[in-house]
Amino acid sequence: MYLLEILKRPFNTWFPNAGDRKAEGLGTFSGVYLPSILQMLGVILFMRLGWITGHMGLTKMTVIILIASSILFLTGLSMTSIVTNMKVGSGGSYYIISRSLGMEFGSAIGILMTLSQITTVAVCVTGFAISLHELLPHFSLTTLEIGTLIVLTVVSSFPVDFALKTQGLIFCVVMASIISVFLGSGSNIPESVTPLHSTETLGFWAAFALFFPATTGIESGMAMSGDLKTPSRSLAIGTIAAVVTAYCAYASLSCFLAMEVPGPLLRSH
Repeated sequence: MYLLEILKRPFNTWFPNAGDRKAEGLGTFSGVYLPSILQMLGVILFMRLGWITGHMGLTKMTVIILIASSILFLTGLSMTSIVTNMKVGSGGSYYIISRSLGMEFGSAIGILMTLSQITTVAVCVTGFAISLHELLPHFSLTTLEIGTLIVLTVVSSFPVDFALKTQGLIFCVVMASIISVFLGSGSNIPESVTPLHSTETLGFWAAFALFFPATTGIESGMAMSGDLKTPSRSLAIGTIAAVVTAYCAYASLSCFLAMEVPGPLLRSH
């Protein structure tokens, strides 16, 4: 039992219980970094990174990742300069924009942000259902999508500390899956896996448009602004750390895939 308590200690520190959080608030890792990085390392990473890399090649893909990450990094710096010079309350991006540019402008942006979040949920749920459909082919894609939405609804109905601990488990699974990619090599690809014939081509800016949604996830961390112990500090550090982590993950994975997997195979899957 004592060993179990030692193993649980870091987890309880990052994801405090509801009673502890009321007195202190969430920290940088659980409140900002974790929601942001999980939003970035999503459907594009697991379903489209290799495909885009196969079409673009390593050089062009590196440029695409650098441009997209630079845009997000500059946005994060702008947000950091704002939150470190004002008192941040509940509302995340809407609060920051409305208090900086006015309620009218903030309300208009808030409506667009709501629509963008709905679209993001739809994309992520569909991507997850498509992946799950390969393991459960006897279920229709629509059934899997509805089931995923039901599970997410149930999780969101629990107290926020349960949702945060669920995110912690998902983060561990995502990190393990990324590490497992680097543990493999091109020599492990079965000979039975052959490229599919395809005449489809992809231009540079079309590839950029497909990849860019992967770098739009800092709003998830900013949405927790009302639950943070020190919002100004946590939003600044957590957001920039998430952007840098996402860039390293995408750049290293695209480089690994380009070197280990033949281009025709990447383009056909």
